[in-house]
Amino acid sequence: MKKLFIIIILVVCIAAVHAEVNSNSGTKGFKFLQIPVNPVSMSLAGRGVSSLSNPASCVLQPSIATINSHQDLSVSHTLWLEETSFTNIAYSNSDRVKHFGLILRSLDYGDVENRDDTGALLGYYNPLDMNLMANFGFRLNPSSYLGINAGLLYEKLNTASSYGFSTDLGYTYLPPITGTMISLAVRNLGYTAKMNEERIDLPISFEADISKDIQFEANRLSMGLSAIQATDEDFKGSLSAEFVFQNILSLRTGYKFNYTAEDITAGFGVKIKQFSVDYGWAAFNSELNDIHSFGITYSF
Repeated sequence: MKKLFIIIILVVCIAAVHAEVNSNSGTKGFKFLQIPVNPVSMSLAGRGVSSLSNPASCVLQPSIATINSHQDLSVSHTLWLEETSFTNIAYSNSDRVKHFGLILRSLDYGDVENRDDTGALLGYYNPLDMNLMANFGFRLNPSSYLGINAGLLYEKLNTASSYGFSTDLGYTYLPPITGTMISLAVRNLGYTAKMNEERIDLPISFEADISKDIQFEANRLSMGLSAIQATDEDFKGSLSAEFVFQNILSLRTGYKFNYTAEDITAGFGVKIKQFSVDYGWAAFNSELNDIHSFGITYSF
């Protein structure tokens, strides 16, 4: 049964290479599910699934948080595009055999003017997107890991709202090459209720990541390569690197390929005893503002 599950995930992800991109590109809803979940992910080209510094790696890759033993509680806040803000609270607990995680994600659009047909101001409303998600991952054997995310969705505009549920599937393989990980995932499968008589489709995404760690005594260099095929977007890729000095200071950078307005990312993290403070930055090369993300993690 477990082998069959792995085969299903592999087939679905490989099929993404041949998937026909929706002609109505960018028309999917609940797009906040694709926003980098914290400053670590932000600074590593929106990925960082294999980074030991990432307390919410299970959001992007449901299977990978099981690999290393930890217990973390993290909070992050991202100043997203224009006046929107993205806030996350995450709990992650792994004993290297199984993993359980919880995360609450919320995208606040700020106050939006509400005007009538003549342009007269009637007041303001506050659009909001929310997701409460649980993760369960487990080890199949010393080189194979599986994981699943399941969560509730809620989206509110003015007087209209929609709800639904989503799920993600992930598989991670540790090949016989020291410090190497290969991961596959399909994300944002699910169902949503109609909003104003129209159903909102989720941004289904097929994703692959490969990473390599190189240890230099007490220092570590981690490099990652990622590929993403969403059903309503063109094929995208990214490169990232993280250098950890003495398990105290982390320097991060990344580059995104084939993104409409995004390219360079960077950031850093500082760990003092059980606390980690992280910052992430992402450049937008059009008329949009750059992104800044801040986070703090407490390790039990």
